[in-house]
Amino acid sequence: MPEIPGANVRDMNDMKDTDWAYLAGLIDGEGHLGIEGPQGPGVMLVITNSSVVLMDWLESHMPVGKKYSLKGSKNGVKRPVWQWWIWNEDILPIVSAVMPYLIAKREEAEVILLALDERKRYSYALGTGHHPPQSFRIQMKELRDRLLSIRSVKGDTSSDIPSVSLPIPLFDM
Repeated sequence: MPEIPGANVRDMNDMKDTDWAYLAGLIDGEGHLGIEGPQGPGVMLVITNSSVVLMDWLESHMPVGKKYSLKGSKNGVKRPVWQWWIWNEDILPIVSAVMPYLIAKREEAEVILLALDERKRYSYALGTGHHPPQSFRIQMKELRDRLLSIRSVKGDTSSDIPSVSLPIPLFDM
């Protein structure tokens, strides 16, 4: 099993290599790694799928993250669509563990790890209710632009997170 930095949860340490590889495949195929937010840019991992069984598997295997039901359709087909979200520092152990297995989103995951390092450097400002310093916002914007550049080279022109209205704030401020 890959070492899980920062993991303080029992379930993730019990996962098999095949579970991590499967999760990496989900991230490669159905996942979105992003840096968003106007005040204190946050980092997110979102997996979108129409299978509630898959979302239940994620919830049962991951002690972090939350499943949301979306209204509407996926690809014009009306059926339930689900998203599983993890944000900010909760992403670190997940991305670190799946990194050896990622293919399509490996470069994006590397940028996300850099963004998490930036958030850690400015953790004194994040979560205090104060706006983080301008230097933090500039660095996070540069990392976000790098993510968009990676996607555009791959032909993925999407820059937005999958649409969902969360009942909770996405960013720690």
